[in-house]
Amino acid sequence: SLPFPSKNKNKYILNFLDDYTNKLWLYFLQEKSQIIEKLKEFKLLLENPNRKIECLEIDCRSNYMTSDFRSYYQLKNN
Repeated sequence: SLPFPSKNKNKYILNFLDDYTNKLWLYFLQEKSQIIEKLKEFKLLLENPNRKIECLEIDCRSNYMTSDFRSYYQLKNN
């Protein structure tokens, strides 16, 4: 988490890194509960019929792993 909230009241930074291209996407969050929403947004941005996210590596810090995120991740990876 950030040491203090931003002007927009963001307290957290979520990042996605493409290992192949080294492209980095940053999402600023006000609450940890926004992680699942931003993951869905990220998937919509990248995926199309010819391109899918093949692997999602997760930091797995329990303080970021909300129950919604765990449920979504398990559903998508079964």
